[in-house]
Amino acid sequence: MYANCGYFGEAIQLFGDGADVDVVAGNTMIMSLLKFRNIDNAHDMFDEMPHRNSVSRNNMRNGYVRKGKWVEALDLFRIMQTRKMKPSQFILVSLLNASANLGALNQGEWIHD
Repeated sequence: MYANCGYFGEAIQLFGDGADVDVVAGNTMIMSLLKFRNIDNAHDMFDEMPHRNSVSRNNMRNGYVRKGKWVEALDLFRIMQTRKMKPSQFILVSLLNASANLGALNQGEWIHD
């Protein structure tokens, strides 16, 4: 609730050192940070999460695309690929947007295929 209302200091205090934070709480914090366009803190939270899932990665990738950090979005997708995580249609549309903004025609064609 604190994070969703923009009170990140209070929310972070509840997390403590983050060692015992579950993936759902971490994802909620990331989504809230991204909601308030705080991509750098969301990235830090993502990096510090002891466990991540496809929701964690999707949230960060969407945040990168919305903030115009297309290279970071594609890099995160590459990591997902190495871990054999199947992308949803929403991920692919977002990545096509990133590829188009970068002028990465070959990447965009590969994603489309």
